[in-house]
Amino acid sequence: MGALRCTADGHGALISARRPDHSPTPEQEVSRSEVLRESWLRALTLVWLWAAALSQLVFLAHWPAYVWIFRLDYPLGVFSALARMGVYVALAWSETIAPGAVRQAVVGELYRTALLFIVSAILQRGAVWGVTYPASWAQGMLAVFLPGFVLLNGVAASGHRWGVAVEASVWVLARLTVLAAVLLGMKLQSPSTGSADGTPGRATIDWGPAALMTLIECGALGVQAIGGLG
Repeated sequence: MGALRCTADGHGALISARRPDHSPTPEQEVSRSEVLRESWLRALTLVWLWAAALSQLVFLAHWPAYVWIFRLDYPLGVFSALARMGVYVALAWSETIAPGAVRQAVVGELYRTALLFIVSAILQRGAVWGVTYPASWAQGMLAVFLPGFVLLNGVAASGHRWGVAVEASVWVLARLTVLAAVLLGMKLQSPSTGSADGTPGRATIDWGPAALMTLIECGALGVQAIGGLG
């Protein structure tokens, strides 16, 4: 509360006045909440991108690489993994030094990741095999699961049996992560500034990096198929 200041008018009456109140205005409160929301979204995006990039190293250690449900030969799998790592590192670095610069490209890759998961599940008719190994569904940014699967696989190799409950839990977590990818992508689509009808819209998605990685992966699969036919 501001301090009380008293002055005398011509009739000797005291007039009280208060100093201006410096408490945040509703506009300032909204601004602060938006800044906090933006910080959390950016932090989650950066952590996910860097983790997905580093997780590609698992494929270099002979972890099976897949395109949909088709396993790639090791050299082609390594090539695809290195390509994904390069794109993820580029996106993460760009977002680190220039927040928002590649955000719509990240949205495209999040949606592509969800699509890869859905297509893989459909092709396997819902009966997904090898949930933790070889985890053929852990494509795109879902590669963040792979380091954990390496640990699980190592323990299992020592004779421990995890049982059905662990795989069921992992499968539920995978589906929740796909949902999170879609929701994060929607949140990262910043409102457009020039909607024709004046209503808030969403920014156009940059499909470039996602299309490039899809082309590389499908190209690797095609090379493998042609080599197999020969």
